[in-house]
Amino acid sequence: MPADREVLSILNAHPIGPPDSAAREAIWRLYIGSCAENVDFDALVAVGEMFTPADIEYAARKVSRRAFEHEITHRTGVPAGTDDFLAAITDTRPTLTEQPLTSFDEDIENYLRI
Repeated sequence: MPADREVLSILNAHPIGPPDSAAREAIWRLYIGSCAENVDFDALVAVGEMFTPADIEYAARKVSRRAFEHEITHRTGVPAGTDDFLAAITDTRPTLTEQPLTSFDEDIENYLRI
């Protein structure tokens, strides 16, 4: 690639923001898997608005670990539910804050080329 085109390709910004509610639900469903029938996805999506896909994965893994430890100790056979996931969300600090999102919106306004 000629140097001029390489510079132009670097300058061609393609901002990608945080996942929207449909994407967050899809990500939660991916990580929750077999216990999905015990989970209110609308509640998870609403509470985890500032979560990145990595934050969702981290929270889901926390629930998995806690559910495994609980099952080993108590042998109840009860899968994780909404309350378990909401507790994990509460214990997980989101990567996103308002400041980067505001900056992201400004970048879209200033640099987006259609």
